[in-house]
Amino acid sequence: MMTWYPLHLRYAAEMLSAVLENNHQSEDVVRRMVRLHPEWGKRDRKSILDMFYAVLRNLSYYRFIAAHTKIYGPTYETLLTVHLWKMGALQSDDDRWPKTVSRPLQILPSDTGCDNAIRLSVPVWLYDMHNGRDYDNDWQTMLQPSNLYIRVNRLKIDCYSLNTYFQAKGVATTLLSNDAIRIGRLYQLTSDEWYKKGGFEIQDIASQQVVPAMQIKPGMQVLDACAGNGGKSLHMASLMNNQGRIVSTDVRKEALAELRHRAERAGATNIVTAVVDNDFINMHNQAFDRILMDVPCSGLGTLRHKPELKWKLEPEHLQSLILRQREIIQKYLPMLKPTGSWVYSTCSILEAENEEQVDWILKHYSSFNIDFIRRISPSEGGDGFFITRFSQTA
Repeated sequence: MMTWYPLHLRYAAEMLSAVLENNHQSEDVVRRMVRLHPEWGKRDRKSILDMFYAVLRNLSYYRFIAAHTKIYGPTYETLLTVHLWKMGALQSDDDRWPKTVSRPLQILPSDTGCDNAIRLSVPVWLYDMHNGRDYDNDWQTMLQPSNLYIRVNRLKIDCYSLNTYFQAKGVATTLLSNDAIRIGRLYQLTSDEWYKKGGFEIQDIASQQVVPAMQIKPGMQVLDACAGNGGKSLHMASLMNNQGRIVSTDVRKEALAELRHRAERAGATNIVTAVVDNDFINMHNQAFDRILMDVPCSGLGTLRHKPELKWKLEPEHLQSLILRQREIIQKYLPMLKPTGSWVYSTCSILEAENEEQVDWILKHYSSFNIDFIRRISPSEGGDGFFITRFSQTA
C-alpha cells in the first residue's frame, strides 16, 4: 500500500499544471520541485512522483473514469484521486479525501464504454494512424514506470568491477550485455563517486544498442550528426578506446557545451564538436567511415519516462519532423566515404518515422542497401527504438 498525505496531492497537482498548462518538460519539473523541497524524504518523493507520472501516463483514461463517477471535477486533484482509488490507496471512508472532490458512491468496475485509445491513454488521432494494429502492446507497456539502466564507460572501469562495487554498496543490480547494468531500486546515481569520475552514464538499454550497430573500430573517422548532449558520442569513444576521431555536431550550441563537459568527465579525448554549415560539409566531403543520424523525432518510444510527449504532439508537428529527418539525411550523406556505412535511428515507435523513412531512403538513394534493421519494442524492457544500418551496394 502506498503512503500518501493530502499535501502530496497538492504538490503533484502543481507539477501537472506546470507540464500540461505551462508546457514544461516533466524531467525539468521534477528536478525543480526536488530542489525546492529538500524537506521531502524518500517516501514523500516516491509518493509524489509516482502519482505525478501515473496521471501523465493515464491522463485520458483517468479523465474518462472521473467523468463517469461521483468524483468528476475539472481539477488535477480529481485525477490524482482517481489514481489513488484505482491503486486501492483510498477508501470511501478515508478522511483524507480532498475537499475539492466529492466522495464517490461507486467507481467503474470495468472499462465498459471505454475504447482502446482512451483505455491506453493515447490521443485518438495518434492511435488511429495505424488503427492500433501491432501497437497496443507498446502503448500498454509504456503506461508502466521505466526501468533504470546505466552504461559502463570502458575508458574508466570495466562492467564487472562496477557491478561488484554497486552490490557492495547494497544496490540491487543486474549485469547485462554490452556494458549495460540495470539498477533495481531507487539510488542517487548522479551523487555516486563513480558517476562523478565518469565511470558510467545513465542511458536506456535500447539507446545503448545504437552505437554497436554502427560497427565502429578504433582509428575510424566518425560523425555523430545529431549529437545532442553526447550520450552516443561518449559510447563511441568508449568502444574506440579514444583511437580515431569523433566529430559531434548539433544545431544547439548549449547541447554541445554540455557534451564537452561530459566528455571531459568521461575521459573521452577523441571527440571534437562542430556546428555544421556549408563550409564544414565541403571540407568533409566523403571524409567519414561511419555516420550516425540519430534524428530528431517524436520520442514516442520514451513515454515511460517522458509521458507528456504524447499529449503535446500534433499531426502538423509530426509531419514537420518527418520532413526534417529527410533534410538531415540529404545534408549529411555527402560526407560518407564510398566504402563507409551509416545508421539511421529514432526513439519512436511510429512507422511514419521508421519503416516509411527507410522506404523513402531506398527510393531516393538507390546505391544503398540495408545491412541491419531492428525495431526495439518497449516490451523488451527499455524504450522503443528503431535502428537501421545502410551501406553502398558493391
